[in-house]
Amino acid sequence: MNTTNDTMTLPQRDKRSFFPEDFITTTWSEVEPYIKNLLDREINSKEDLKKLLLDNSEFEKIIGEDYRWRYVKTSVDTTDEVAKTKLEYYIMNLSPKLHEAFFEISKKIVSSSFINEMGAEYAIYIRGLKKEIEIFRKENIELSQKEDLLANDYDSVTGTMSVKIDDKEYSIPQAHAFLKRTDRKLRQDVYEKTVARESQDHEKLDEIMNKLVAIRNQKAINASYKNFRDYQFDALGRFDYTADDCKSFHNAVAKTVVPIVSEFDENRKSSLGYDVLKPWDLDVDEQNKAPLQPFNSVDEFISKTTECLNRVDPYFGSRLEIMKEMNYLDLDARMGKANGGYNMTMPEMGVPFVFMNANMSETDIRVLTHEMGHAVHSFLSHPLELNSFKSFPSEIAELASMSMELFCMDNWDVFYSNEEERNTAKKRHIKGIFKTFTGVCVIDSLQHWMYENPTHTADERAAKYFELSKKYSSTVVDWTGLEDYKSRSFQKVLHIYQVPFYYIEYAYAQLGAIAMYKQFKDNPSQAIENYKNALALGYTKSIGEVFKVAGIKFDFSIEYISEMMNFLKGEYDKL
Repeated sequence: MNTTNDTMTLPQRDKRSFFPEDFITTTWSEVEPYIKNLLDREINSKEDLKKLLLDNSEFEKIIGEDYRWRYVKTSVDTTDEVAKTKLEYYIMNLSPKLHEAFFEISKKIVSSSFINEMGAEYAIYIRGLKKEIEIFRKENIELSQKEDLLANDYDSVTGTMSVKIDDKEYSIPQAHAFLKRTDRKLRQDVYEKTVARESQDHEKLDEIMNKLVAIRNQKAINASYKNFRDYQFDALGRFDYTADDCKSFHNAVAKTVVPIVSEFDENRKSSLGYDVLKPWDLDVDEQNKAPLQPFNSVDEFISKTTECLNRVDPYFGSRLEIMKEMNYLDLDARMGKANGGYNMTMPEMGVPFVFMNANMSETDIRVLTHEMGHAVHSFLSHPLELNSFKSFPSEIAELASMSMELFCMDNWDVFYSNEEERNTAKKRHIKGIFKTFTGVCVIDSLQHWMYENPTHTADERAAKYFELSKKYSSTVVDWTGLEDYKSRSFQKVLHIYQVPFYYIEYAYAQLGAIAMYKQFKDNPSQAIENYKNALALGYTKSIGEVFKVAGIKFDFSIEYISEMMNFLKGEYDKL
């Protein structure tokens, strides 16, 4: 869509050919006739099979968008009982039957004698269908129901957390902004209040996690897997690397990245003039200057981000304008709102919804440009024929988001007219990238251990996390007196609760994003063209092939990691 003379043509929902235009998902009885239609059809030709695929895709889009809006409404207001009831109704009454129905439709598709006549662009899709059929077990539907409800309980617990600072109540994301203040006593006070509040719910979150581990382990056993880790790798469609590859990657990061992170923290301690570096000292400016404030309101934030994106490519900025115009943005932090941030694709409309908790800090820039990478990916891949072509794995999805962060970084004068402030923000961002690798390896290693040892206790899980934190974190930060809190701080990572094993992708994609940025520094226009061409493929090619179209390698050997880290460290040193 183009913007011309301040007017904008907004996207319209995809035209339907199988369902009525006014159809809305409400009850199972209204959905069931369409499922019966799909299952009862005779497939006598390649054209019949393709029509089944297209109609099934339309069905997936309608159902998928309905679920997403139910989820969005519970996260924008965790106290909305009506929204929560609607989401729970979907999980309890629609989701189980839909899982079973889609399974039967998938079987019908792959058993067709015309399946091998479909074009090469269907190969990845068909491969995924066959794996889904292989691991599907009817008895796991009810377990998945319980799993979804527990994951929703996680939001209910964490979304209501708040602390009082100077007699005013702040959500946890809002309180984090105080950790950038130059007043060390204030930072410590806010940090300790946050610790105290989060610790109140440690047992609740442990209980949720214990139940989730048990449910997930049973799902794996039902599907004839040794453990949930192996089951989930197949469920996520990880055809391009193994669990052992992940463990090798963890060790490579420990050797190549941890020393750099420790060096950064040592320099921080020295610059601040502290004898001991504490957890509340990690976000303040190293020169003890006041926190940067790149914008003063959400409207200003959107306006400046749009300009930043436009400079990289006008198409990128126009996508944000569309989302703003359609009210597909919820960016400010407030009480009663779920933590975190996300880009929620809307399969029928083709316009994604971005959710985050902005507190007017430099971190917000990185979050929004990250989510806009996902959004651009959604826009570019939306024209693909089947909904499943747009169900790309996270290694590709996160390449889109993390590359966008780095592309935009060279245009941060939009936010910081002062060069010193701009360079400070860039240095922090680059240091954050190095810490992405170590943080990912801690969480991914923990999940491997959790599901390889499914009968572990909450205390054993906490002890293991503390041990892994030592391996992958800087040795400079002093956690004395906070050991128990530190051992359970993984509870702040919603992925462990809601999307298990979705984490290593961040590191693999980050490596790819660094390579994209290296390409961008050498030839900006070519890099952007490659980026857009790669994202437009959706998941019609393997991960390695998509990376190749992007002009980079899908490689996580220690040699490649070292090459990319040296490049990024060189960019940091230039600042």
